[in-house]
Amino acid sequence: MMFAEMRAANLYPPFYGENREAGQASVVVSLLNEERPPIWEQVSDWMDRNGPLANSDLCQSAAVGTLKASRMLKRWVEQGVLLRDDAAGKRHTVYRKPLPDGMSETAASLSLTLDNGP
Repeated sequence: MMFAEMRAANLYPPFYGENREAGQASVVVSLLNEERPPIWEQVSDWMDRNGPLANSDLCQSAAVGTLKASRMLKRWVEQGVLLRDDAAGKRHTVYRKPLPDGMSETAASLSLTLDNGP
């Protein structure tokens, strides 16, 4: 229900994490009170279908220039909705959706399927 409400309000989806600093195990849910740009829907869907996103992928799928794509990716990293992965070198940097602590790729894909459902 939370995913549907956030989507209906055109906001970013909720992000789940684990609070390891608390005395007792707990879950932290982050809700960004910032309107999600329409391009985010395209990027999120693209990543769900194809995996990590490179700057060139964003340029092609969103029909934007390299500089604008770089700014968008940088902002999404700052907001925490994407993680930068430059393990293969700076020229091969890709961006991934963050996984909640302890969540497997399989569980995340099920969660993302629910997030992107009708």
